[in-house]
Amino acid sequence: MDVSDATFQREVLERSKTTPVIVDLWATWCGPCKTLGPILEKVVKAT
Repeated sequence: MDVSDATFQREVLERSKTTPVIVDLWATWCGPCKTLGPILEKVVKAT
């Protein structure tokens, strides 16, 4: 899910009280980010 400054509190911090949350900070120019993104998406779909 994508979040913004306005929704971070509700979508991430509040949910993390009951559910494990991974925050993936990325940039379009970041090579490792481009590699990790699809892996994280696969993990999310598997759970």
